[in-house]
Amino acid sequence: MNRREFIKNSIIAAGGALFLGKTMEKGLLAAGSDDDKKKIAKLPRRKFNKITLPLLGMGCMRLPVKDGKPDIKAFEKMTEYAMLHGLNHFDTAWPYHGGNSETALAEVLSSFKRESYTISNKLTTWLINSKDDIKRYFETQLKKCRTKYFDLYLVHSLMGPSIETYRKQKIFEELLKYKEQGLIKNLGFSFHDRAEVLKDIVGEHPWDFCLLQINYLDWSLLKAREMYEIATKARLPVLVMEPLKGGALCSLVPAAEKKLKENFPDESQATFGLKWVAGRQNVSMMLSGMSNFEQLKENVDMFCNYKPLGKKGDTTAEEIVRIIQSSGEIPCTACRYCSDCPRGINIPAVFMAYNTYKKTGSRHKFVREAWDNLDEAERPDRCINCGLCMRRCPQKLEIPELLSMILKELGK
Repeated sequence: MNRREFIKNSIIAAGGALFLGKTMEKGLLAAGSDDDKKKIAKLPRRKFNKITLPLLGMGCMRLPVKDGKPDIKAFEKMTEYAMLHGLNHFDTAWPYHGGNSETALAEVLSSFKRESYTISNKLTTWLINSKDDIKRYFETQLKKCRTKYFDLYLVHSLMGPSIETYRKQKIFEELLKYKEQGLIKNLGFSFHDRAEVLKDIVGEHPWDFCLLQINYLDWSLLKAREMYEIATKARLPVLVMEPLKGGALCSLVPAAEKKLKENFPDESQATFGLKWVAGRQNVSMMLSGMSNFEQLKENVDMFCNYKPLGKKGDTTAEEIVRIIQSSGEIPCTACRYCSDCPRGINIPAVFMAYNTYKKTGSRHKFVREAWDNLDEAERPDRCINCGLCMRRCPQKLEIPELLSMILKELGK
């Protein structure tokens, strides 16, 4: 039996639980006894409506890439390790990886029984202009994911104009029909607007859950705490996206990194950020976009031995935030929602170059490389201040103003 066949046969549907069949994984021989089952640690699970979910889910927005598309072999290796240790939830969406995330996920999961994992997918609001669009995208997504139903389905990225679309096209009501047919098990939404807007949306319909951006930097910066409390008061389960703010909390400025090591010497920047989010009791699951096997293994292994950070973790996080805010870095998550710039500016890459500059100093070779790798057509001097990027930015960044500032500092 090869590695993939073993893992496929080792996973059964019993509330998402796993058991071992016969394996040579890391030299371990198991015959299915209770003692053998305990030898491979599993992620903790939290209650989510009528099921449970692993505390960590795999976001499929930042998969390993080869030749411009998701690297299937690398993704398979990550998925096998994840499933073996109880990480059996996968989150995707139509726009991820240029439309290739859903098909890559379907291919990788094709070796596993459908009831052994859960999937969340999303209806991307900015693509919807009619009820016919809702039907077309949803039914196409079922085919792309090779599934008869979605365990979780979301109205994607409610913010600004997309909220108007969601209401005008009666998206909730249309998706509710699919839920009544059993094609959607849990119906929710992801959100990137102001707290007072969230309060309205939560009260508009009988949602099953919401997906919020929560991390220790945004807890105060983007009022994530207030949003978390709105959902909690409404008894709405919270799923979390961007727990590491698109990797920004894995590359702290030196002073912040030093502070973390002083208080939590055994934690990496990633494990600290994830454990901090796990400390919020109404978080059913957090999604993390892991781009390689090493990232996934570190996160899975950490959660298999999860211990809360406690009050010291909250205090340390507050201290780190103060250091970050004083460094002048731009809190960009590289989500690339701004990448349809009509002038072709590579906004995430420009911000990366600037943040590298703030971390290392203008003479560091990596700053020069990051800047020089930008084509002339991708640089910030082409900005015409149209504002399209700001309307799509989940972080509410004043992008044209920031591009102008960067041009003054790095343009020379």
